[in-house]
Amino acid sequence: ACAGPDGTVAPGAAQLAALVELTNRYPSEPSVWSVAIELHVAVGRLEDAVRLAQRGMARLPADPAPAEFAALLLLQLRRPDEARDAARAWRTLTADSPIEADLVLARIALIAGKPKDAIETLQPYASRLKAEVNKRPDSLGLYAAALLFDGRVDKAFEAVHDGLEQETKENRPERALLAEWL
Repeated sequence: ACAGPDGTVAPGAAQLAALVELTNRYPSEPSVWSVAIELHVAVGRLEDAVRLAQRGMARLPADPAPAEFAALLLLQLRRPDEARDAARAWRTLTADSPIEADLVLARIALIAGKPKDAIETLQPYASRLKAEVNKRPDSLGLYAAALLFDGRVDKAFEAVHDGLEQETKENRPERALLAEWL
């Protein structure tokens, strides 16, 4: 491990190699995969983290975590086709509550210039996104952006306004002015 100028300790090459070896020794242990992926991300080795996540998807086919890691990392690396595949796998594994995977799929659709697909993906969650604006403010923004890019400006403003109204009801007076202005 190496200490950075701010005193933080980051794993070195030997520690990262040992983590990869742990995934080989304990291929069915989800926590080993998560730690290996997270520490590769922490030191900026995103391509290695993606490879680990993809291997984790193959080794832990019933665990959504590797697919989630892969989808988010591939999206960050601007590889939308691969991110979409991983997000679909993640969604399948979280079919009882797929909102997080659907948010990634909608973001990918928007990046791909397909706002209608993003809207279609998020439409079932529209009222939830508005109600949970404090929990997921970027999600409501994603929905509004998809509406805007689809030319539905009034609907986009309505969605954001409704979300801000919800915040106002939850005693967030700083948002009252913004909601009133919109």
